[in-house]
Amino acid sequence: MKKLFVLLTILISIVAIAQTPCPIEGVGKTAKAHNNLKNRDTILGHIDTRIKLNHILNYGEDSKRFSQDSTIVVYGYCVEYCNWGSIADSLHDIHLYIGTTTITPKSECMVVVITPTFRALNKGFNVNDYVGHIVKVYGPLFYDKEHKENAKNTCIKCSNVWRKTCWEIHPVVQIDFIK
Repeated sequence: MKKLFVLLTILISIVAIAQTPCPIEGVGKTAKAHNNLKNRDTILGHIDTRIKLNHILNYGEDSKRFSQDSTIVVYGYCVEYCNWGSIADSLHDIHLYIGTTTITPKSECMVVVITPTFRALNKGFNVNDYVGHIVKVYGPLFYDKEHKENAKNTCIKCSNVWRKTCWEIHPVVQIDFIK
């Protein structure tokens, strides 16, 4: 009986920890300033309409091409998605790959990030509904330097390239279907 009580206590503790929301500065190894940008609480205000998907997907080193102070809207096809983490899906980001066609390879796409906060505010959100469709995505630009070795524009000779650029919309503030 004592073993059962101890096991039950451990299980309840694990579940409670897994469901505790992350603070804005995150809990990972990334610098707090980096996480603050990833998890910023954004209200749509001025949108820089000069920045389009094709500008973001242009070839070449692009770390200084845009500003993380920009809020943008891009139109493109949601090619596929990846859910980072599986212990508690509601606590992990979902990466959507946005391309210029339905068959654009991931290595030619921009990543936009659906956060746990977005999903909590949009209870009916189902990522599967967006794949293969043209979408309009709103949110702040973020240069995710952690992925320099995964982006075609910053690492030409790398073997694990799964995105075109380190620039992403993070966090997504709004996403709409375009008919």
